[in-house]
Parts: sequence; structure tokens; C-alpha cells
Amino acid sequence: MKRTGLRLLAFATAVLLLLGAVGCGKNNALLRAGEDTLSLNVYELMLSIQKGNMAYAINYWYGDVNSEEFWGTVVDEDSTTYDDYYTAAVLRKAKNLLAAASLFREMGLTLSASRTAAIEKEINDLLLEHGSKKALNEALSAYGVNVDMYREYKTLVAKSDELAEAIYGEGGSKIGAMLKEQYLKDNYVAFKQILVANYRYVYETDKNGDTIYYLSGGKVAYDTVNGTPRLEGDGFVYYKEDGHVAYDTVTGKPSPVLDETGAQKTEPYTGDALLERFNMALELSEMGADGVAAFESLRTMYSDEASIDDNLCYLATNVDYASVNLTFMDDIAAALAELPVGGVTVVESDYGFHVVRRYEVESGAYADNTLAQWFSDSAYGVYDFMNNLENDLFLARLSAYAEKIETDDDLLAAVTIKKVNPNYDYR
Repeated sequence: MKRTGLRLLAFATAVLLLLGAVGCGKNNALLRAGEDTLSLNVYELMLSIQKGNMAYAINYWYGDVNSEEFWGTVVDEDSTTYDDYYTAAVLRKAKNLLAAASLFREMGLTLSASRTAAIEKEINDLLLEHGSKKALNEALSAYGVNVDMYREYKTLVAKSDELAEAIYGEGGSKIGAMLKEQYLKDNYVAFKQILVANYRYVYETDKNGDTIYYLSGGKVAYDTVNGTPRLEGDGFVYYKEDGHVAYDTVTGKPSPVLDETGAQKTEPYTGDALLERFNMALELSEMGADGVAAFESLRTMYSDEASIDDNLCYLATNVDYASVNLTFMDDIAAALAELPVGGVTVVESDYGFHVVRRYEVESGAYADNTLAQWFSDSAYGVYDFMNNLENDLFLARLSAYAEKIETDDDLLAAVTIKKVNPNYDYR
């Protein structure tokens, strides 16, 4: 596990006061399922992990992971805020961990020696890294736990993982093909798009503001057929009737203007130019509704995508792409879910106007290596097909146990995800 070494401890004092108020003993059980419990401290650790997972996206859009603007944003008609939403999501995860521990016990399973050893090795590595148990406890206290509580959390996760493997096989190997196909059809939409970008790339221009076109050797590509030569300096320059240079826009290529990072500069369309782009997207959506051939042809001619191939794109309708800074994918998935196969619509994003057409989901798409980018998420697992399929099956199996869990509402009210530190290191 790679550690960034980054720690944002803006709430460290408040967290320590909270720990002092609620204590760390047996009365600190937030959740209880028979003889199994999950403490408020472990729950706080889980909140901090979730916040760490979201930190990049929040910082990118709001400039501060603790942004009141973000956490206070209302997201539904019940006045649920992001703070409410993600706090509740973590509570569900905590209940499912405890439910898994109950089923693990009921099935008579014992945590394997290899997983137990892995937990102890991780903790020993942390002790060596920090130099002492006291130093490690001080670091962990920023997330509501100490070494023993961290071990408790890791053990609960290990039991849940081992239980899932016992039921579904490693990596879901026991899950049948029919179940996978049904999950694909129930939870994914297939599409292609025509992107009408709301920005343009910046290229070298001449004194008239026209884009210059070059041949591969670096010489200017002139339109010698529709242009009139005029001797200037060491050679001829070809001009159109309006006095502008006649460039060969077919053979030649423009030269991009780069920024300090080496990326090509862009300029946003504004005002009438932006409206023109929107109207273009609407027109393309109308023409693209005439059928597959029409849409594919328009896509080849007009899409501003970086690359265009024949593969379908896939989005899951049951995941939260916003949590990995891909909010526009949620919007596209939701719009497509409302369309019949063959339907076309326009979805606006920060990148422009997406003219999307819904296609039939292809059998076995989740196992096609050329489509892996849509079904595999090794970083966060947010849109990982097998992970989500197994997780949904597992949660359904755990639901009867989760429903019986008792919650200490007074302890629950003591902490929300907005109040905890983002945790990048102890997961």
C-alpha cells in the first residue's frame, strides 16, 4: 500500500476532544449485532477513508476538501446534503461489515493465517515507520482510532473479504455467466457520442488571425490551385481574392500552441459562438436520429473526440461517478437510461455538448479487453464490473443481518464525514 505522506489535520483538536468525550471502552459500541460490535472509533476511521477517497475531486472543484459549499450542497428533494449522503453511505458500509462478521461467525469460519499475518505485518511496518507505538497512536488519533482499533477495523474487513471469497470464489470465480449477463443488461447502458466541444484548440496564426497550415518538413502549405502567387522575400506566397493567405487545409496541418506544461492551449467559446455550438449539437441530434448509419457518419465528420473508433462506450447506471470526479458520466448515464435503444439526446458538460445515441448492450462486453476502460477501476473500484456485481450479491445476502443491527443514535450524532480528516494513509 503506497502512502502519500500527506495528512490534512485541520480538525485534529476537535477529533481528540470527541475521543475524550465518548471514550474508547466497551460503552463506545456504535453498532451491535449479538456479540459482535463496531465502535464509533472504527466508524470515524471509515468516514475518514471515504473522505480521503473523495479529496482529489472535492479539491479540484471546490479548492478545499472541507468546503462548506460542497458538504452543504442539497442533492435531493428531501434536503439531503452531501454531508448527509456520504455519512449515510459509510454507515451502511459499517453495518454491512458487522453483518458480515455475524454471518462469518454463523458459518463457523475462522480468519486464515495468511490474512491474520498480513494484518500484523502491516501494523508492524507502521510501527517501524513511526518509531514507536505512541507515535503511531498519535498519527492514528487524527482519524479517531489507536493501533488496537485499527487492528479491529482491518480484522472486520478481512473477515468480510474472506466470507465473500467463501461464497463467491476469489474474484467472483463462482459467479455464473448468466448472472453476469443479467447484471450487465440491468445496470449498464451502451452508447456512442458526437462531442461538440465548448472550446477550441489554439494553433499558430498569421497576421490576419488565420490558422497557418504546414507541410511535414515545416514549410507552409499553400493552396496553389485556388490561390494567386505573389513574390515576397525569398519565395512566393499564395493569396485568396480577399487578401488572406491561401492555405492548403487538406494536405497541410496546423501547428499547435503549447502552454508551459507542454499541453495544447485551448480557448472557450462564449456568447454567440457558444450558442452556435449548442445549436449545432441540437441539429446533429435530429439528423442522428435517422438511424445508425446516419449517426455514425455524423460522428466521423463532426465529433471533437480525441480519437474515434468503432467500439461502444459503456456506463453503469448504479454507481456514483461523481465520487471520482466524473460527474458528467452520471449525467450521461441518467439521460441514456431514459432513452430507448436508438434514441438520441444532448447532454451538456464542462467539455461541451455530448450528442449521445443509445445502442444495444453487447453480450459479454464486461469481458472484452478492448472495452476494459468501462468495466475496470483498479484505483477506487467505483465502476469495476466484477467488484460491483459481487458486492451487490453480497449485500443482498447480508441484508437480513444488517436489518437486525442495533444503532446507538446518540453516538451516531457525534460525527459526520464533514467533521473528520481526510485519510490517505491508514486504510
